[in-house]
Amino acid sequence: MKRKIIALLMLVVAVATVSAQPGQRTKAEREKWFQELREWKHQFIIKEIGLTDEQQAKFFTIYDAMQNEIIAIHEGTRNMEKKLAASKAPSDVEYDKMAEALIEVKIKEGEIQKRYFDKLRTVISAKQIYKLQIAEKKFVRMLNRQHSKHMGEKANKAK
Repeated sequence: MKRKIIALLMLVVAVATVSAQPGQRTKAEREKWFQELREWKHQFIIKEIGLTDEQQAKFFTIYDAMQNEIIAIHEGTRNMEKKLAASKAPSDVEYDKMAEALIEVKIKEGEIQKRYFDKLRTVISAKQIYKLQIAEKKFVRMLNRQHSKHMGEKANKAK
């Protein structure tokens, strides 16, 4: 099973590398990449928490709805961050609003997770919910390691 995960990870990196172009990706390319990443995450979660075939459809309906809400609240703060970064001389008030917004998004994310974990309890066991939280952290660490490795390779090529 580890080989499958490693193969999927390599596939995601290969797709990201091939589709990387100077400048921005198109909206269609970003959506395709996001869908591939989501599918890879689904497979990772299935393995890590031991979802049965019966649990999968119900689980991912709830889980993906939760993820979509979380993504939506983060988009708002990303837009604020872009505006702040583009500002030539941001004021202390603007920095204060941004700092507060970043704290608020964490609170909202926690509220969303709490609401959806209550729903997930009807589909998966308490042990699987715990394993899900661990799997999410593990997935992010794997992505970060892969990204760091990719960026290191990129820097070496540039030399």
